[in-house]
Amino acid sequence: MANLGVRALSNLVFPTGQDASWLANFQLEDGTTIQQVAADVDAALGSAAVWMRRRFSDLVYFTSDPLVDYRQGVTNGLALHTEFGEPNAYRADVTGHSLAYREYDRKLGWTWDYLRKARREQIEADIADIIKDLQDKFEAMLIRRCLNDAEDTGALNDVGNGYSPGWCLSGGTLTFTPPAVNGKTFASTHDHYQDDAGGAWTNAMFKTARADLMEHGHEPPYQFWINDTEEDTVRGLSDFTPTEGVGVRFGATQDVATVGSNFIGVIHDFYVKVVPRVPQYYGIYFKSYGANSQRNPIRCRVEKGRSAPWVRMIGSGAYTEFPIENMWVFTGFGFGAGDRTAGGAYYNNNASWTDATVTGAD
Repeated sequence: MANLGVRALSNLVFPTGQDASWLANFQLEDGTTIQQVAADVDAALGSAAVWMRRRFSDLVYFTSDPLVDYRQGVTNGLALHTEFGEPNAYRADVTGHSLAYREYDRKLGWTWDYLRKARREQIEADIADIIKDLQDKFEAMLIRRCLNDAEDTGALNDVGNGYSPGWCLSGGTLTFTPPAVNGKTFASTHDHYQDDAGGAWTNAMFKTARADLMEHGHEPPYQFWINDTEEDTVRGLSDFTPTEGVGVRFGATQDVATVGSNFIGVIHDFYVKVVPRVPQYYGIYFKSYGANSQRNPIRCRVEKGRSAPWVRMIGSGAYTEFPIENMWVFTGFGFGAGDRTAGGAYYNNNASWTDATVTGAD
C-alpha cells in the first residue's frame, strides 16, 4: 500500500513502541508540550518550502530532471518545391548540459535537558534561524548562478564530468551557438555577460541588455534586478519611469494612495526590482514566461521524484526517549540555465567581466 503524503516531524515523534499519551505530559519550562514543538517545526519547514517555490518563480522552473536539451544554430532552410522531386531531409542540431545539485543539512541541537528547561520563545528562535538559513542559501545559490560565467562541474555539483552553465558564454567549455532569429545568426562566441567600466548604471546599459534578449526573439516586458544601494542611481536616469509604489499612485495633478508591486519602475522595457543580495555593480536581466514556466531562463534541480524544493526532518541514529532532540533539517537543490538566451548578467564597474561574490553562496 502506498504511503501517500508529506513526511512531517510528527511522523517521527511517536513511532511504534513509544507512549504518545506519556509524551503528551512532557513540557517545556513554560508548559509547551512536545506535540506543540513538533507542530511548530513542521509548520515552519512547510512554509520554508513554499517560500522557495514562490520567491523567484518568475525566473525559475523546478524539475528533478538532471539534464537539459535544447536546439542550437544550424543552417537548414527550405527548398523551392518542384513537381517531380522530393525535398532533402534536415534535422535540428541539439545540444545540452547537466544541472547542478547540492544537498544541505543542519542539526537542531536540542538536548533532553535543554528541552525540559527551555521556553517556547527560545525554541521558536532556533526554528526561525533554520528557516533563515534555508532561505539565504536558496537565494544566494540562485543569484550566484546568474552572476558567474564559470560552468559548475564535478561530483560536488552532482554532474560528474558534465557541466552546468549559465548564460550564453564566449570561451566556455560548452560550445553553444544560439539559433538564428529573424534572419540574424549568432556565433559560438555570443556572450550574455556584459561589462562596463563606468561604475554606475546608465540608460545605454539597459538598452544593451534589452537588445540581448530581443534579438533572440524574447519579447518584452523583461525584468532587471539591482542592488539596493544603486536604487537612487537608477531612479535618477532620464529614461526611468517610476511605478505606482506602495502607498502612492502618481497622477497628473494629484498623487493617490494605492498598493503597488515589488518593482520600483520601468526603463527600456525592463521592470526594475531591488534584490539586496545582488552585489553592488551587478545586475541580472531576463525574460519571464510566468511562475514556474518551463520556458523560464533558470532551472532549479530538486530531489529526484519531486516537482519543487523539499525540506524534511530526518533522525540521527537510534530513536531515543525524545527523538526530536536528534532531528536535523535536510534539503537539496541546484541551479543551471534552462534557456541560455533568455537572460544575462551585467557588471558595470570594470571593462572586463569578473564573477560576483555572493554572500552565503558555496
